[in-house]
Amino acid sequence: MSAFPHTQQWCQGKPLIIRVLAKLSLAGSDDICWGLNMLRERKIHEKWSVPDDPEAWLKFYTRSHQILGAVAKARFHGDEGTLAMLGNVWAAFYQASKLPQSVREAYIQSLTQDQLNLLYWRSVEWWRKVERRMDNNILREIGSDELPEHLAALIPTPMFQFFIRVWGPCFVLYGQRPSQLLRRARNGDVQAAIDLVRIDRSVLFDPKIKMLMYKHGQRMDAGIQEQIAEASTKPPYPPAKLWSMKAKDAGLLLHLARAIKYRLTPKAIRGWFNAMATDLTGKADPDLPKDEAAFKKSLYRARDFWAEALDRDKRFLPNVPLI
Repeated sequence: MSAFPHTQQWCQGKPLIIRVLAKLSLAGSDDICWGLNMLRERKIHEKWSVPDDPEAWLKFYTRSHQILGAVAKARFHGDEGTLAMLGNVWAAFYQASKLPQSVREAYIQSLTQDQLNLLYWRSVEWWRKVERRMDNNILREIGSDELPEHLAALIPTPMFQFFIRVWGPCFVLYGQRPSQLLRRARNGDVQAAIDLVRIDRSVLFDPKIKMLMYKHGQRMDAGIQEQIAEASTKPPYPPAKLWSMKAKDAGLLLHLARAIKYRLTPKAIRGWFNAMATDLTGKADPDLPKDEAAFKKSLYRARDFWAEALDRDKRFLPNVPLI
């Protein structure tokens, strides 16, 4: 990534796994923020329509891995080797998560900093190859103003529209997959129903959600019934702010770093954002809070958000120990 000297300098001396995770989790904050605001203003709904078939749409709630697989394949089209290697990164975390927590903690705590590059039985060269492939992808994307043809063809499809309209907002805003929120709502969790209806009005067609609304009506819980109904007519969430989104992405990195016993500090996070911004614009990142206490508070709040979310979602991401 020679075109990014400041980012390269930030990477020096850090374990390869931390460098890879940083590039995975901190490079897309701008796009996520833009996408959430486009959704909030329903501009994506105006640009791309989906078939008026609530039953077919609701089936996507049970197809998380299929949806993510299709998106990943489009994202790494022509470079399936990188996708396969990143799949191995996830698989390594997943396999490690199956061990009893006491075993995982004892193993991780026994590692030296130098051994972190060999984490999960991968060689240093393997991690370097992953990093080189990711750098090439980042450079290729930044160097092109046009959307790749294969990605442009995927965007209008109902599956991808579900990904950007429902899957992404559920995970970014609530730290949960849509299927998790839907399961909670079906089981009578009113707040989950409200959160989900704000994002996707189609869930009002789900038979169990309909029954939930009916039961509250029968019990004269008009207030609850009204809250769920009103959620479908109001903006789904406040306007997304770029720093809030960057803090949430950085919080995920802090959580994963802590899980592998690597001390990644708020100062290092600030350094990453400033390095990337300097490489792209020649200036430090203007979105970061100048007040250090506010900066740290945002990062730690985001870290704890992901710690709780990923601990709860054992089926999707590993329950990495907090050490």
